[in-house]
Amino acid sequence: MSDRNLEHWLQRLEATELPILSRSVALLQSAKNLDSAHAAQITESIMADANLTARVLKLANTVVYSRQREIRSLSRALLCLGYKNVQMLVASAMLIESVQGPCREEMLRILQRGILRAQIARRMAEQGLPAVDGEEVFIGALLYELGIMLVLAHQCLKKQPIRRDEVEEILGFPPTRLTHCLAKSWHLGEGLVMATASHENQFTSLIGTSEALVDALEKTQSVKDVIQNPSLWTGDWQLPVKERQALLDEATRAAGEHFETLGLSVAYVASGGSNETLHKEDASHEQASSQTMLMSVLSDMISLGQEASLDFNLLLQILVEGLHRAVNMPHVALVFRMPKKESLEVRLALGPEKDKLRDTLAVSNAQVGSDPIFASAFIDKRVVQFGLSEETMDRLVSHPMPPFLANFGPGGLALPIVLRGRTIAVILTMSDKPLDKASVNACLMLAEQANLCLRAATQIH
Repeated sequence: MSDRNLEHWLQRLEATELPILSRSVALLQSAKNLDSAHAAQITESIMADANLTARVLKLANTVVYSRQREIRSLSRALLCLGYKNVQMLVASAMLIESVQGPCREEMLRILQRGILRAQIARRMAEQGLPAVDGEEVFIGALLYELGIMLVLAHQCLKKQPIRRDEVEEILGFPPTRLTHCLAKSWHLGEGLVMATASHENQFTSLIGTSEALVDALEKTQSVKDVIQNPSLWTGDWQLPVKERQALLDEATRAAGEHFETLGLSVAYVASGGSNETLHKEDASHEQASSQTMLMSVLSDMISLGQEASLDFNLLLQILVEGLHRAVNMPHVALVFRMPKKESLEVRLALGPEKDKLRDTLAVSNAQVGSDPIFASAFIDKRVVQFGLSEETMDRLVSHPMPPFLANFGPGGLALPIVLRGRTIAVILTMSDKPLDKASVNACLMLAEQANLCLRAATQIH
């Protein structure tokens, strides 16, 4: 009977539209294979959402991650946090936004449990199972109650809300069986498949212990009480008291920062054993002034240029972000001209119409020489000022606004990026008003610093 019930529920969930929840799961799935090569796409996606940008910057500046000075650049924040951590944050935010209606409180509680369980499990794996992939453990622990979340969401859509503890009765079998089948069919990773398997293994032991610790923390609201309870630390996890405290302090602190960044209450107390639940208001990220932001971007670029091995992609991402956020250029695109490709390649585009801008800049390589802006920037290595401006600067090439860019603003700049004497990329910036001298100078300053870093790097190597 339970097998028929399982198949029935799998079919029901496949047929039910849970779009945001599904996208969140896909985001977590892709996180396993994420690396810095995707940084431009991640930066572009996050910066399309001002609220999410603020959340990522806030997380990067928490005590868990921050270093000597405040991080104001999203590209630096991504580097500091790690792309996988940012991916987890984005997925968590999407999950929260997907949860509405009468099941919201219950779903948020499950998400909080999942985040804490994942933080605990990853740290336990680092100590007791060094050969196990920490990211697999994290995803397995985070999504351990995926079946419960999907059933709750399904029931809410049907206007028949239920509580978490009623799910197994509704299903007629343990929810972990549903999660196990979904983990395999949705390719959510070996960690989740093993964690929800019916037979005992390293993952079931690890995540089972993490789940028991979360249950205990939820009941007592105190790390100290959980540390001193020997019945919770059995089998492979009989750690000395000091190691238990260090593990839970670190895990609860990291989970708390994650909660706060998502606008949730901090539900568990680290270091000290107070039985009071901490509730902290989610303060919005304080926006830096344009001038301060500009100096921060310059500082990031200079710092990057002094490193032994220059991260070329990160340098250009910081430059593009600086033009967009510090100089307040609403439309910015990083355009590469690759000799073996038929058309220009837009690596990064920021702004409210970034997709339209990408399509507009799909110019063939053969046309570059005949377009005055691209010819001046790519071939002559000159900075181009086009369209309307309050003042024309003598050292810049000036051209009228080309028709294909007219929809993005009255004026703009084309800034060449030169490597070993050849323009490899051009950054196009478009303003929503005629260019003023201060904006032009700020753009030139950032572009010149990027080119200076590139020249210094090529001379060293």
